[in-house]
Amino acid sequence: MSAAEWGDVEPYFDDAVVFVEWPEAGAGAIPPPRVAVRLLHRGGDLRTIEVEDLGTSDQTA
Repeated sequence: MSAAEWGDVEPYFDDAVVFVEWPEAGAGAIPPPRVAVRLLHRGGDLRTIEVEDLGTSDQTA
C-alpha cells in the first residue's frame, strides 16, 4: 500500500470499527489489529463467530 493509497483509506479508521479482509496488503501502513475475528462454517446455515482481543489497543481507560 502506497502512502497515497493510505491517505485514501485513513479517514475510515478514525473513531470506527473497521474490518480489513487482506491486512497483509497494508502491513506497515495500517494500524495494528486490536482484535481477530474468525468466521467458522458449521454446516448448513450455521456459523460461529470468534472474537479474540489481541491486546494491542493504544487507548487508555
